[in-house]
Amino acid sequence: MLDRHIGLAATIEWHARQFQKCTGVLYELKVSHAAAFDLPEEYAAAIFDVYNEALSNVARHAGASRVAIALTITPHEVTMV
Repeated sequence: MLDRHIGLAATIEWHARQFQKCTGVLYELKVSHAAAFDLPEEYAAAIFDVYNEALSNVARHAGASRVAIALTITPHEVTMV
């Protein structure tokens, strides 16, 4: 769940560390400009839900040993790869 007190980028970073501890899947996280632009809470929550579902699918179905996450937030768009 998104921690609205620390924001989207910090919540994703914390969750990725927990994901690695629980699954053994290594993560690489790149966050660009996320701290410079504050998203409305409902947008941040929706983005976190998509991120969380993607990692759940990695854990259940991918058989991966590592996952790369890139998050970019600008005033006009959010990109997560």
